[in-house]
Amino acid sequence: MKARGYEILGRNVVFAHVGELDIVAMRHGVISFVEVRSRQDDELGEPEETVGRSKRHKLRTLAQAYLDRTGLEHAARFDVASVTWVPEPTVEYIEDAFT
Repeated sequence: MKARGYEILGRNVVFAHVGELDIVAMRHGVISFVEVRSRQDDELGEPEETVGRSKRHKLRTLAQAYLDRTGLEHAARFDVASVTWVPEPTVEYIEDAFT
């Protein structure tokens, strides 16, 4: 992500009894809440397809908690880093994945 110009604000940011944000990053004044999904291969579908409605709701709750905790007031979005390991490691980065 740093190679793409992102500043990493946090990794594995935990909120007790709620959950965890995988990566929080910023680029061009926009905060990205990044969900990392991984699969061995794509036989059962792409990793990003596993971010369902309940997970998106949970991520929105976690993102609001993060913004409340830090006091940051920037535009924000939800991205997904989709990792597939076979036949070779591949990462697809999907910006604004929930729209």
